[in-house]
Amino acid sequence: MNRPISFLPAQYRGVWQRTSIERPTGKLEDNTSKVFWIQTSYLFTDIRIPKRPEILDQQLSSILKQRASAGFTEIEESSGEFSSILKWNCELDYHPDCGTADIGGCYFLTLEKAIQEGSRTSGDLSPNRVLPAGPHPITPPEAPLLLYYQDFPTMIEKGLPPQDYREVWVKRDPGSQQSAFILQEETPSVSGRQRKGIWLISGDYWSCTLDRYKGPETLGSRITETRADSLGELLREWKLPEADQYKIAVEFEGYFGKIEKREDGKKVFMVYHSTRPEMEGKIWLEMEGNQEKKPISRDPKNEKESLWIVNHWGYERKWSIVTLDHNDLF
Repeated sequence: MNRPISFLPAQYRGVWQRTSIERPTGKLEDNTSKVFWIQTSYLFTDIRIPKRPEILDQQLSSILKQRASAGFTEIEESSGEFSSILKWNCELDYHPDCGTADIGGCYFLTLEKAIQEGSRTSGDLSPNRVLPAGPHPITPPEAPLLLYYQDFPTMIEKGLPPQDYREVWVKRDPGSQQSAFILQEETPSVSGRQRKGIWLISGDYWSCTLDRYKGPETLGSRITETRADSLGELLREWKLPEADQYKIAVEFEGYFGKIEKREDGKKVFMVYHSTRPEMEGKIWLEMEGNQEKKPISRDPKNEKESLWIVNHWGYERKWSIVTLDHNDLF
């Protein structure tokens, strides 16, 4: 690794979808999970949802296979095989610390090579695909993302020794318009408990990650302070009742979706994928949807730094503005 770069260059910013992973390199492990990574110049969110059955499966064993994280990304220029080395520092993580750094070497593919990679997935990676006439269903919620492949960059991420894996990432949004927020306050709240949150918007796509509640004698703090290969392994070791295991698993909230404009002009934040399965296909936030209290208003004490958000379920959150390019939303 060579000299560090403070902020990620434009080619790394945007919305990325993982189409496959080989582990070890050369052996296809997964090309069906819904994996999305939003990267800004500094902050990132990442969500990984294994393929669900047609009937929504909320069994604990299925829930514990999910992954989600958020934090900040570091980049270093490289030479030889890789264009750069990326390191994802997880400030919020669905799973406990396993002791292995999330770091990989990255390089971009030519269009021809990208199309070859596309033949390994269920989607079409050819450029400028023309869709047939007629309506295109949005059920299941991820359907538009599978159908509308665009001529966007394709990136390969490879593990650095001793890790051995190869991931294919296709960019869904160029990242030319991005907003980023960090959670400051949440109400209603419980005394002595608090949690972190990162909310990113890139183009019409959005993602929000909310950590487990932390504080004295909370399981959220215990998980953060304990090293284990996975959340499931840790909860089994603690021998908690299954109901308590499920509760702590879904307390960590990861969301990925798209902002949709309705016929009445309202804009809604639709949930496409979530670590809380019951939330998929539902509205996370609706603009102008609350007549008694505006869903979004600027902090009167410091108009340029914070936003107050009131969501569909009555939670009120104060978000510190890191970047705000979506002024038309607020």
